[in-house]
Amino acid sequence: MQFQKTTALMLGMTCACAQAAGPEAQPAKPATPATPATPATPATPATSEPPIRKLDGHLVDLKGRGIYTYDGDKTLGVSTCTTQCRLLWPPIKAEESDKPKGPFSIAVRPDGSKQWALRGRPLYRWASDKKYGDAGGDGVADVWRLVKVSPPKPAASAAPGATPSGDAAGKPATPPTGKPAGI
Repeated sequence: MQFQKTTALMLGMTCACAQAAGPEAQPAKPATPATPATPATPATPATSEPPIRKLDGHLVDLKGRGIYTYDGDKTLGVSTCTTQCRLLWPPIKAEESDKPKGPFSIAVRPDGSKQWALRGRPLYRWASDKKYGDAGGDGVADVWRLVKVSPPKPAASAAPGATPSGDAAGKPATPPTGKPAGI
């Protein structure tokens, strides 16, 4: 309920500001540069690596913010989060050239753009997650779910004397590499 009140308040403030500005309020036109612009550099090719990582038992974007699924997405591979929903829950965008990888697939948005999905379930961020480690959208409106992942299973045969925090010689365990989540 609080979420709905906050959303309505934000929408009302946005509309009130736009109406107060009036029709004469126009955005400033950029100044024309005195020198010719330099040619654009070619875009870097897409890597087809999902921009998704694991952190503390759940999936995060490249900035360490939680990733969510929406219970309203009933058909696998199809997003139904549009208009205001899209503003509060931005999709994890996929480039046209991106290809499915492992458990990650590509979902189609109503406007034809693409977004990453996990086993067909479209993936989103929550706009209120601002910094590394934020994952506060789990359970919002009882339809948003933080994507949780199981910890990796221990190796079948560990070296004698090895511990989860290091090896037999007392060296610390290898830190995470930041590679894409393979789930």
